[in-house]
Amino acid sequence: MKSVFLALIFALLLPWSSAESQQGFRIEKLTYGEYTIGDIKEYDDPKSPTGKRFAGSNEKLISQTNIITLRHDINFGFEFLLSGPSETVELEVLYFLPNDSGRASTTDEPAYRRTSLRRRGIRDRVFWYTGDTAAAAETMRLGEYIFQILHQGRVLVEHRFNLVR
Repeated sequence: MKSVFLALIFALLLPWSSAESQQGFRIEKLTYGEYTIGDIKEYDDPKSPTGKRFAGSNEKLISQTNIITLRHDINFGFEFLLSGPSETVELEVLYFLPNDSGRASTTDEPAYRRTSLRRRGIRDRVFWYTGDTAAAAETMRLGEYIFQILHQGRVLVEHRFNLVR
């Protein structure tokens, strides 16, 4: 009995395995909701549902909300801070868009996924752009949008928005 007890104590004192330390990344959501556009660049991206990908900087929070009123020239999403054991890490961002009934499901294939290196300790963001014209915004489906950030298949953070008129 004493040896079992000592083995248990010893096991608790052992350092975490390398698999655990690789999973030691954490994301803190800083803000979420609607943001101004700031400086935006457009890229061709055949994997995107729109065929384009947008990257911006200097965005400003307009409204911290999960209910997004559809209009053009806004971003909605969240800003975050990554912490963990190494300076950079490969993260995968998944976007689940509403289906015909206006619902999104994380059990479905994401509408868009992007993998990129992200830096620890740097304010970062995940946004969806509504388009630069009213006509572009009108092509968006209303309903639930789900954004996830994963590391090695593990969801670090998820946020849900409801896009309405």
